Amino acid sequence: MEDLEKILSAEELNLITVMSDLRGLGNIPVESDPSREQFRRNSLAFKIPAETAAARIGLNLAAAKEVVESARKKLLKARQVRLGDLPNDPRPHAAATFRMISAYSAAYTATGDTEWRQKAIRTLDRAREAFSRGPLLQNFPGPADELTSGRAFLYGLAIQSALDVSDITLDSHRASWAEDLATTASEKFLSGDMLRETAPGQSIFSSPLSDRAMLFDDSTVGLFSSAEARLAARGRRLSEAFATTIVPTPTDAIARPIVHSDQLIAGLIREQAPRVLISPDAPEALKEAACRLPLRLLTRR
Repeated sequence: MEDLEKILSAEELNLITVMSDLRGLGNIPVESDPSREQFRRNSLAFKIPAETAAARIGLNLAAAKEVVESARKKLLKARQVRLGDLPNDPRPHAAATFRMISAYSAAYTATGDTEWRQKAIRTLDRAREAFSRGPLLQNFPGPADELTSGRAFLYGLAIQSALDVSDITLDSHRASWAEDLATTASEKFLSGDMLRETAPGQSIFSSPLSDRAMLFDDSTVGLFSSAEARLAARGRRLSEAFATTIVPTPTDAIARPIVHSDQLIAGLIREQAPRVLISPDAPEALKEAACRLPLRLLTRR
């Protein structure tokens, strides 16, 4: 609290105190800090909205918003002064780029705004140029480097983004690239009946395990399983060995009970998703409608 008193005006501190429930002994609950390392410290996360806090202290909403914005700028400046210049890597990152492509594709299906579709197309073309080295992917642009070579997860994201753009454009060339990436991934990351995150020669240490638990993110096996289902719907089938590894049977959950949600979604796509067949000479309005259908709830061919 003493630090905030030095940074904020009395009006700003009063409002922020109510919004964040600031306390002299700190507002971080014991269950979140059982060792009490954060004793007397406060989290600035807002617990109640500005309009509620403003009503409590007799401040109108417009003025409260101005006070919050003023306090935010002061706190941001104080944080920057305290932390100084932090090192950063300005290079584009492949995983974030492929995620953005899928986000642009989803935005197009939701809004129908063709600018999102154009962003997805342009970004995919630039990403393919920046992060591809022949049939292989790497995490950063530049010369090929073993240290930045793509792991299985990156291939899964790239395949997903290529299929997403194929779905919103009905362009088979995008699906062909996705199929090529899946073939490369099967050659690099399939070891016996195990899908590995890294190629055998790139592993830091030898481990027979692959990640099967999705906590806050996509899972590698879920991405590949969805890709297999979407490619198969187009008549583009992966090798039997690879497909068997990434498409577990229902009884697989008995022996390996941790099954992540995107793997379940892949199973639903494979078994239950409607399939939309689009004729090459279909009316443009019909093709446009097919492009705007949800990316994950059905398949196109």
